[in-house]
Amino acid sequence: MAPTTPRSYDEITRNTVPDPDSSRRPTRELERAASEHLHPMPPAERELYLRIKDTLMVIPDVATSHVVVGVDRDHVTLRGTVHDARSRERVEAIVEAIAGVGRVDNLLIIAGG
Repeated sequence: MAPTTPRSYDEITRNTVPDPDSSRRPTRELERAASEHLHPMPPAERELYLRIKDTLMVIPDVATSHVVVGVDRDHVTLRGTVHDARSRERVEAIVEAIAGVGRVDNLLIIAGG
C-alpha cells in the first residue's frame, strides 16, 4: 500500500511528532503562509508587502483577490490571475508606483472572465 500525502496540519503532526501534546499549533495565518511557501519577512519587507496588498484591495474595476504578492527586499513578484490584459498591466503599473518598490516581475495570468 502506497503512503498517502497528508492533507492537514493534524495529519502531519500525527505522522511526524513523537509527542503531539508537546507541540504548539500554528495560527491560521502561519498555516496559510506555510501553504503559500512564504518565508518570514524582515520588518521592512513586511511593511512594503502590507502597503502593496492594501493598495491592490482598492484598485477600482480590477479584481485582485487572486493576486499573490511576493516581496524580496524591493523586488516584488506578482502571481495569480486577473481577468484581462488591461488589468494585468494596470496592477503592474500601480505596484511599480508604490514607494519602496524597485523591480516588479509580473507573472500574472489572464484567466478571462
